[in-house]
Amino acid sequence: MKMLFAHELMLRKDPSEIEDSIYFIRNPLELRFASFKILRDACFSDIVDPLKEKRDTRVVAVSTSTPNPVKEEFLETLEKALMLADELNCKLLVLRPPKAAFSEQVKKKLTEGHNLAIQYNITLCWENLFNSN
Repeated sequence: MKMLFAHELMLRKDPSEIEDSIYFIRNPLELRFASFKILRDACFSDIVDPLKEKRDTRVVAVSTSTPNPVKEEFLETLEKALMLADELNCKLLVLRPPKAAFSEQVKKKLTEGHNLAIQYNITLCWENLFNSN
């Protein structure tokens, strides 16, 4: 079996970067947001349309940072990322929340996020989740 590595398309400013690089994109692709604010502020069609216009684009992972799980915008950001992954037929969402101390409040939010992902049938991968303290 041949192992394939995903090529990374990092969005550092806004979705117009997709248009600028669409012809250089190689499959498979990891769509990576440098900041959750880029994802939060972006119009869905500005992200999805250029990738769908290039019919052979295969997104295997969507990756974004998130606000701290105890922040109100955490679940909003997570759901938008899940909707984006779903629209792109991508089954893996990589989340990079800021390091946080584990608490019951954090556990509750992560459980809610996990339940959302189940509804979308998308696998969550958490990176750098907790402090070592």
